[in-house]
Amino acid sequence: MNFGIAKTDITYESEINNEKKKGVKIDFNYIRKISPYFYIGTGLGFIQNGDKYDFFMTNENGEAVGVEKVKQEFNYVNLPIYFGIKYGKNFYFFTDIGVLPAVLIQSEVKSDLQQWNTNLYDQVDKFDVSGKIRIGVGKHFSDKISSDLNIGYQKSLKRIDLNSDKLRHVGFLINIGISYKLSGIKDGH
Repeated sequence: MNFGIAKTDITYESEINNEKKKGVKIDFNYIRKISPYFYIGTGLGFIQNGDKYDFFMTNENGEAVGVEKVKQEFNYVNLPIYFGIKYGKNFYFFTDIGVLPAVLIQSEVKSDLQQWNTNLYDQVDKFDVSGKIRIGVGKHFSDKISSDLNIGYQKSLKRIDLNSDKLRHVGFLINIGISYKLSGIKDGH
């Protein structure tokens, strides 16, 4: 299991001055060793993607009358599929690369004054595929239990339609993982 913080952003075809938004990321993984150093993995995950930006309000004459903070959230369930390398015994290093097919489960816009709060679920594509790369270090505490710290980067491989705009999710991830090796498996991570 990996639990972490995702700092996500959205890149748009049109220019929008946005910032990264913090979110939660949780993965439950199954890893299968295929050689002394290489492994494949899959699992089930959840990630909160999105961004935040300032919306500048004007009156009918075009004069600035205020700024409202707006946050977009896109929550996905994903099925990671990845390939990696692990090196070390008690302390170990690992890196992996893969894809994350994902299904949208919730999407909304929230604003400080709540005048822009709206559900986006019916206005956005329900399916996304991201590429992901990860690197980390870990320690075995026993034959069955280990823990790791890893960082990652993921980016949508497809453009997602949101009304008339096209966007891609981008995220920097920091995770803490705890692993439990099932009986009969010689080595896991």
